[in-house]
Amino acid sequence: MELPVVKYRQGFGLSLRKRLPLTQSINFNVNLGWNQNKTALKTNGPLLVLINNQPTYIQLDYIDYRFQQIYLLPTLSYSLFKGLEAEGGIYISHAYESMEYKLGTFADWANSPGFQQNWDYGLSGGLTFSIHSFYLRTAFQYGLKNQEEFSITDANGLSLGKSSLHYHYLTAGLGYYF
Repeated sequence: MELPVVKYRQGFGLSLRKRLPLTQSINFNVNLGWNQNKTALKTNGPLLVLINNQPTYIQLDYIDYRFQQIYLLPTLSYSLFKGLEAEGGIYISHAYESMEYKLGTFADWANSPGFQQNWDYGLSGGLTFSIHSFYLRTAFQYGLKNQEEFSITDANGLSLGKSSLHYHYLTAGLGYYF
């Protein structure tokens, strides 16, 4: 089965970070945060949707999705030189509400019970640039959990099966070490 094309949308989040020095060059970091993640799936044709309880075909290039999650991200970082660290670790996250979808101008944000991510976990790697107690962090996160809750249907609403989709994100953020 061919999976639909994914187009990433810009999300946002908040995070708290604590750095614990282990050696002069290695730190243990703990990040606790909240994200609103957004993505979009290419429709590959008209969609069958209910408008006023009436099945209607609409032409739409992408279906937009968003969900909110909390996460815990412990990492080890290594000082490459003063103010720049490379880091890697694991993350665990939980989406605490149903995923929502939007159909362009046809339908505003609504719950999507067929596309839900509860728990996720994976790997994270990135770079952190810091000056005094302020930092700029950029990282890539790759989910290891198979998101079996993601179901693909055709234009008539018939199931085409479950995907083997893994979540992955490119993140960037400003912060303050406390």
